[in-house]
Amino acid sequence: MTFIYKYDNIILLEFIILLIIAENIKLYTIQLLVDIKISHSTIGMWTILLTSTIFYIGIMLLAVKTLEEGVLLGTILTFSTILYIIAAFISLKFEVDAGYYECKNCHHKFVPTYKEIMFSIHMGTTRHLRCPECKKRSWAKKVMAK
Repeated sequence: MTFIYKYDNIILLEFIILLIIAENIKLYTIQLLVDIKISHSTIGMWTILLTSTIFYIGIMLLAVKTLEEGVLLGTILTFSTILYIIAAFISLKFEVDAGYYECKNCHHKFVPTYKEIMFSIHMGTTRHLRCPECKKRSWAKKVMAK
């Protein structure tokens, strides 16, 4: 009888260990999915920016070299400039969606609005933003993980 009791305890212990391992795998998988989403947002932003810049420069050079001054040249230059600006706004949206900023004063983590990102001064991944918690402006560093 004691052998069966010990055997049941071992099975129960193994089951608990498997549950703990499964929970850790679940948490690790969720973190990987968040990291993949963030890296895809960053890759998407740079892909749009680089592709649209190459396209814009190519259209400009092609239009200026092949067309004479006139309405068609002006239309092509205007249309390609508008497309380039739209691509820049779309890539900025990717940056807003990826990660968060951390205030240097109070260490509050926050996601600024699209408008704040668009009009803020920045150097690399650091932007001069107003913290919603302490209401002070500081150079907030971008953190790419949530």
